[in-house]
Amino acid sequence: MKEDYIVENRRYKMVPPDGGWGYMICVAAIINFITMTMFGGSFGMVFKELLVELNMGSTSVTLLSGISLMCVALSGYFTSALLRLLSIRNLAFLASILMNIGVFCTIFVHSQFLFFLCQGLQSIGMGVLWNITCTLLNDYFLKKRLMAMSFTQTISAAGGMVAPLIVKWSLEANGFRGTLFVISAISLHTFVAVALIQPVTKHMVKVEIEKTTDELKLLINEKAKPGANVATPTITLTDTESGFEAKADNCEKQEKNTGSKRVLDNFVDLPLLKKFLLSNASMGPTFCLFADLIFNLMLPQALYSMNWSEDQVAKALSLASCGDLVTRIAFVFLSKWLTKIGNQEVCLISVALAFVSRLCMLWSENTTVMMIFITTIGVARCSFNVLPPVILADTFSPAKFTSVLGIYMLMVGLMNLVLGPAIGAIRDTTNSYSTAFYVITSCFAVVLLLWTIELLYKKNKHKRIIQREAAEKLKKMNSKNKGKK
Repeated sequence: MKEDYIVENRRYKMVPPDGGWGYMICVAAIINFITMTMFGGSFGMVFKELLVELNMGSTSVTLLSGISLMCVALSGYFTSALLRLLSIRNLAFLASILMNIGVFCTIFVHSQFLFFLCQGLQSIGMGVLWNITCTLLNDYFLKKRLMAMSFTQTISAAGGMVAPLIVKWSLEANGFRGTLFVISAISLHTFVAVALIQPVTKHMVKVEIEKTTDELKLLINEKAKPGANVATPTITLTDTESGFEAKADNCEKQEKNTGSKRVLDNFVDLPLLKKFLLSNASMGPTFCLFADLIFNLMLPQALYSMNWSEDQVAKALSLASCGDLVTRIAFVFLSKWLTKIGNQEVCLISVALAFVSRLCMLWSENTTVMMIFITTIGVARCSFNVLPPVILADTFSPAKFTSVLGIYMLMVGLMNLVLGPAIGAIRDTTNSYSTAFYVITSCFAVVLLLWTIELLYKKNKHKRIIQREAAEKLKKMNSKNKGKK
């Protein structure tokens, strides 16, 4: 817990280390991100034979994706409540067990039910582990948050870039079940990451808070009082940035609530949910991630339907991952500059890029040109994976981060469960991947329009407030000058 202390007329606060053991947390995050996302873009390649064997069409595949992401979403959403029952390391260990059981058992699947079950178990573990990993990065880093998030996900993107090539080699050498065994072996590394996890309270750094003139006067008055003892450590909840006022209010509410209402409040934060749903800063990245996931799921099958060879599909997927990787590397080195521009503004630029690149890909029939735009799609994809946790951390208080991240995951899961199969049904009904891709591309257009309007409105509102304050100050100065005369 972050706390403020007043010791010998000096006030201190506990802040994240922005380094130290945080770098080991980065190592754990890299391992978790690699194991969870490395082979996500190669789903179509890995399970191509199994999907044919189980007679699963586009509707079944999108339904599987929706159910899997819903499991990720629900487990991620309940992570905050589960952390009240288990320590963060124990919960991460349990999540790793579930995830690895799901991955390993998929090797022996011969029916759709078992395939859905194994993918569900894997997804439950992934949801908890992903939420915990992002929460730890958010806890350990404050000023370097974007850099830490970008760096850890850059390494995982490097894994995603080589994954299609590894899958291609393994399919030729071992078959798809042997490939699943290789993926299972890689997944076991999550237990190494769990061993590195420690709560941030063990590594907080104490820094002195500079006193303002008013605070110095107050401190002198307190010292002048009889019996005052300013040398005694005092805990104050003055650091609004750390969110302790929110934590104190939440504790008071929990003490007042009893019975079923208290249980409901522990699992559903209605004011937080309302704020999330009404903000483009939270719903925009959510909608974009949903559209990008569905697009990536359908892309390999769409390329196969255009008579692309296995080598061409693998190359296209690798180029998309390469674009993603290069952008993440740029985020690491340009993090300070990008933070000045604004995380929301950077993400909005990526939404525009995702919209334009998908349209251009659909309008082209040349293989080389299509690969260029697929690479550009990978560039835009970076923002939808890296920026959402950072944007949510900027928009909501740190005390609410785990909960709001769970809501974010829940919304993505609901969209994939409801809208994903609908897009798959459109593809099966029209027998056209282009039609489905146009529907997906329209999602980016909607986000681009609404988010731009909101940002422009907020900026104009901020300017009006500044102008109003300046006018009031000028009016007061004029009044004082008239009074002197």
